[in-house]
Amino acid sequence: MGKRLLLLLVILTILILYYFNLFIFLENKLIDLLQLFRYVFAPTQVSEIINIKVDDDALSQLGQWPLPRGVYARVIRMLEDEGVKAIGVDIIFAESRDIFEDNKLAEALSRYHNIVLPVEFNLKMIRGINYQEIEVIDIRKPILLYSEQVFLGHINFIPGRDGIIRQLPLYFKTGEEFPAFSYQLASRAGIGVAELKEKNLWLNFIGPPGTVPYISLLDLLAGNYLPGFFENKIVLLGTDISGLGDRYMTPFSRYGYMSGVELHGQALYNIIHRNFLRQLPGRLNLLIILLILLALTEVILNYPPRISGKMVGFILFIYIVFSIYLFYSYNYILPYVTPVIAGAVLFTISLLYWYRSSERERRRIINIFGRYISDDVMQQLITRKSALELGGERIELSVFLLDIRGFTAYAENESTEIVVRELNATFELLTAVIFQHKGTLDKYLGDGLMAVFGAPLSLPEHREQSLKAALKIRELVLPFKIGIAINTGPVVVGNLGTERRMEYTAIGDTVNKAFRFVEIAGPGEIIIGEETYRGLNSKLKKMNWREERVELKGSKQPSCLYRLSEGEEKR
Repeated sequence: MGKRLLLLLVILTILILYYFNLFIFLENKLIDLLQLFRYVFAPTQVSEIINIKVDDDALSQLGQWPLPRGVYARVIRMLEDEGVKAIGVDIIFAESRDIFEDNKLAEALSRYHNIVLPVEFNLKMIRGINYQEIEVIDIRKPILLYSEQVFLGHINFIPGRDGIIRQLPLYFKTGEEFPAFSYQLASRAGIGVAELKEKNLWLNFIGPPGTVPYISLLDLLAGNYLPGFFENKIVLLGTDISGLGDRYMTPFSRYGYMSGVELHGQALYNIIHRNFLRQLPGRLNLLIILLILLALTEVILNYPPRISGKMVGFILFIYIVFSIYLFYSYNYILPYVTPVIAGAVLFTISLLYWYRSSERERRRIINIFGRYISDDVMQQLITRKSALELGGERIELSVFLLDIRGFTAYAENESTEIVVRELNATFELLTAVIFQHKGTLDKYLGDGLMAVFGAPLSLPEHREQSLKAALKIRELVLPFKIGIAINTGPVVVGNLGTERRMEYTAIGDTVNKAFRFVEIAGPGEIIIGEETYRGLNSKLKKMNWREERVELKGSKQPSCLYRLSEGEEKR
């Protein structure tokens, strides 16, 4: 499978996983963390909302739960006298208790037109992999004596799959329509909310419990507050009683669970300031992820891992920074975790693919060149893949030919086993010397061999190295006499053959002349071409060379060559 196709399949898999909400838990946790960071580094000051809490101290002094409804009537009158904008009582008066007390509260409710009471739905959540449905089982409402005199709003929040409250449905419909409690309260306070068209509000929590200013019910009744404390404020009255169960998990649960009245205060702040979180349409999120992953794929395909890794990290860093900027500046939620996970997966798969391809390429190099070059040259060649392709390139190098003199007569007088053993031992020594001087073994020629110096890796001193190899071979103790020829010039060198079977070799007139030279090289002699001689350093030129001009088979012009007989190195 091609690398591009593999990465595209990975992208498709990631998009499917995202569509089916497999990353939703991590995405939500990061959104929670962003809200926490904002609170730590830039806390919000709330001035237009006040919570009044019915706490454990109030129960100890005013009586057991539920409190007499006359207490609420007194609270409402006190708040209205203070000039509040609206009052939300987060307590459901679903049953008649005491007629006298009920009438006290009814009388207070009838006098004002800015009071909101709650209704509560008993809901059944039906969740699939990528959907959720809410089924209303029943509803709890205030008694008719109250509900006809006030405005109603539902107090239901929608917990996530992890149990954390993040969303508020703006409306519930069950024959009649009920807006959210905080939404209704903002309307009664004269705050324009008609333009809100969202089905669900994604709450943008401003802090942990206590972020919205609050006062206890006892302090209110005792008058323990500054003059004007409630003026032009929206007031929420609710419970904060241990054991009552009105506590919820939020992104700030590490600071403690949040009471229902505090939740409504945070939702109300979002509605007043229009700073609730905004989600992009699901298809747009998929498109954003797709475009990012396609960009990462192009980088991964076109650059090696050491470069593509940095580029992938940079692209994802820029995207995350931009996404966080949109969150803090405009309250937009983009996919955060999914692109990062996907980018890491793509790069990891690409890295494994590259490693596998590199290992395969390394084995291929070894298979092709392992017989021809030394280990150190092999390690350098592994980093160059161009030498592995079919075809050749025209370069200048030195061609090295060696021939065993008198081999035919020797083979006739010895057993086949001895001939083969001696020949193999000789080639072992000869090849070691060639490798030692950075030569490449081209081929064995029965009773001789051919090597090149200067390919497949460039070797500027190929003339000197080839001659030094020849001189070293003459020093070896061998069972045969050797004739050596070296010729330098342009050749076409590369892999010849087919993809299934190729051979690395050199061809051209320079090679042909080298073969002619070795034919006339006597036992122990080294013959080099004119171009080889010209490029030698002065020390090697001072050896006892004999210049000759000879007629070579197949050549119309005499060729100049230099002959060095055995034992004549010094002049």
